[in-house]
Formats: sequence, C-alpha cells, structure tokens
Amino acid sequence: MTSLVADGAPTAPMVTDYDKAHLKLYLRLLDADTEGAAWEQVARLLLDIDPVAERERALRRHETHLAPRALDDRPRLSRSAEARSLTD
Repeated sequence: MTSLVADGAPTAPMVTDYDKAHLKLYLRLLDADTEGAAWEQVARLLLDIDPVAERERALRRHETHLAPRALDDRPRLSRSAEARSLTD
C-alpha cells in the first residue's frame, strides 16, 4: 500500500494543495513536538513509515513535515479568501 504522506513536504513559497490536504497532519505534528514525543513514534503513527526499517527516509519525512516553513514562512490568506477556500 502506498502512503499518502510524501517523503518530503513541499518547499513552495505558498500554501500548496498538498499542504491544504495535510493541514491536520501538520497540526498533529506540532502537537506531538510540543508534547516531546519521540520522532520515531511520530514517524510510525502519523507519517506512515517504519523508522527502524527505513531510518533515513523516516527522519527526512519527519524533518521536512515539521520544518518551520511548513506553517510559518508562507503568505497568509485574508479571512475572506480563507473562507472561500473552505467552501470550494
């Protein structure tokens, strides 16, 4: 079965369709990080990858999805644009 989580999060300077589809994942990753969860546990439970069998790939997947640019460095939508995107 193929994972729905890419090996690397997008690096585009704006919110991508992938980001929109994975917003809940990004928020869960931030929660796990705040709570001090081990990256291996997060990789297995949230990122759909075995950190023992594929350590480097799992670490890359974790690091890129948790990178600050994923949520902090992108242009923000105005409230009206955000509301329109939620109803599309």
